Amino acid sequence: MTGLNSQAYFRRPGSRQPTGPDDCFLREHFRHCLRVHLLHGDIHEDYPQEVVVKALADLGLWERDDVEAPFDDPRWNTELGKEILECHLRMQLERCGYDSSDDDDS
Repeated sequence: MTGLNSQAYFRRPGSRQPTGPDDCFLREHFRHCLRVHLLHGDIHEDYPQEVVVKALADLGLWERDDVEAPFDDPRWNTELGKEILECHLRMQLERCGYDSSDDDDS
């Protein structure tokens, strides 16, 4: 990480203009990181179990013989849909034996 300066990402005291990336992006990223790391990323912190089960059933992931919703289905674009998709894809990769740490060794 040569050439990066963490000071560039924060407002300097007395400055009216941000000196780095858009403050809105940084605030949202920080909020997301806190929520994931402090609340352990548990989806049940945000959604009751019934809502998660219903979303899984609607997207075709609840029963083994269900037909999965296509990726262009708008339900995948909701906050809950994105979380479910991430978990689903991670589980599929684990079943295939994919290990992301193998990429770091090269």
